[in-house]
Amino acid sequence: MSGVDITDSMGQIRSTFDIMRDIAAVWQDLSPNKQANLLETIAGKNRASDVAALLNNWNQVEAAFEAATNASGTASKENEKYMDSLEGHLKRLTASWQTLANTVLDSDFLKGMVDTGTAFLNVLNSIVDKVGTLPTLIGGITTALSAVKGVGELIKQFHWPIILGNEYAHEAA
Repeated sequence: MSGVDITDSMGQIRSTFDIMRDIAAVWQDLSPNKQANLLETIAGKNRASDVAALLNNWNQVEAAFEAATNASGTASKENEKYMDSLEGHLKRLTASWQTLANTVLDSDFLKGMVDTGTAFLNVLNSIVDKVGTLPTLIGGITTALSAVKGVGELIKQFHWPIILGNEYAHEAA
């Protein structure tokens, strides 16, 4: 129909781009009937106008193909520069952090920790409501200090009995 072979000398199907390039080279020499028949064979009735637009503007297709072919190395080099920049390093760090956060946030362990913290704060609020702020604060500080190893020695060294009261001063001495 167009005189363009779709197979190579080995009988293998040629690339679509090469076939279309060869058709575009003879496209203007074909009669309108041959063009219509060829379009229907290539693309069917629904897409014939799309293929006709490509063939009628093949110089733009070639230019786009060349630009894409030459740009691939340039784009890779620009991406390498970006990835080596501070911003690129920060983006990778951010992506890693987000992955870790999503993994941890979905874990039952973290959910349990949040629930435990919520329950502790609810108990603390309840105590403050019933007893008052100052005794609760002193109790919280005392509890926190008792968790540290060697708190008794720390109290003796810094003469904390004055602050904590005389009862504790006699016991600590």
